[in-house]
Amino acid sequence: MAIDPNSEPNQASFHIWETRTGDEEGSGTDVGHISVALQGRNSNGRYFSFGPRHAALVNPLTLFFPTAGKVEPNLDSDMKNEGRAPDRTLQTEITEEQLEAMVSEANRLDEQAQEGTLLYHLFPNTSVLPLLKLYGTRTAHQEAAKCPFSGRSMKDYRHESWEKLQNVKEGHCASTVHQIASQAWDLPEQNSTPWGIHPTQLGDQLERVIEG
Repeated sequence: MAIDPNSEPNQASFHIWETRTGDEEGSGTDVGHISVALQGRNSNGRYFSFGPRHAALVNPLTLFFPTAGKVEPNLDSDMKNEGRAPDRTLQTEITEEQLEAMVSEANRLDEQAQEGTLLYHLFPNTSVLPLLKLYGTRTAHQEAAKCPFSGRSMKDYRHESWEKLQNVKEGHCASTVHQIASQAWDLPEQNSTPWGIHPTQLGDQLERVIEG
């Protein structure tokens, strides 16, 4: 996203496509979306928007499974994906310290997405990933490899091939933007619902913080 470094003071803009509940048959339902654009007077800024790499893989059949994610490059790309402009945009000036902290977190998440250690999951609180991580621990493999007669471990080293799995995380647009915004403001924790937080909820939280 091209930003003039000689522009106005440091600014954060949150673009929100509202989450909507449809009828009993699901007609009119929209999970929504949220992204953040960070503009710095002394930098080129940063745009962050996290979504699935392959949207077709996000469906009822993959409810419990995360999939590969990607970071969109700019607002135009998001509007193309969503089929419309954001329903609302929240803008606020931020300090240099807030800008640096938010950009740093956005860069970290972007790097994780590119490495495949940050996966996309619309319902992260229903994921099988924690169970897979548990199975992949050294203790779990040692317990599974115990001799049924003596109870002694038979030195199972298969957990070593699972070690990278321990670094894998999952999230979605709202949870990742929540992480970025939390570098600047004290936001409420994500909740225990299957999705943790959705775009409209986060937008409302940010609106209260910005206006308060």
